[in-house]
Amino acid sequence: QLAFLCDMSLSTFKREFKKSFGEAPATYIRQRKVEKAQRLLSSTDIQIQEVAYQTGFNELSSFSHTFQKVTGSSPSEYRLTYSNK
Repeated sequence: QLAFLCDMSLSTFKREFKKSFGEAPATYIRQRKVEKAQRLLSSTDIQIQEVAYQTGFNELSSFSHTFQKVTGSSPSEYRLTYSNK
């Protein structure tokens, strides 16, 4: 959709995006989602399932897997370690 909005082919969009941001679009978006989840987990007490939903994940298992892959800890472990509350 982003490539279409930019009036580029998918391959051209990916190449130009990587040139500008240093990573593939999917990687960039995933990283931003996890960063938002980290902020929510450390500064609120909303349920992890709600954090997943608010960060654009439809499935809790997908959120947990992605979060752990990026951060090295599960969302609940992260919350216990970094919670500001």
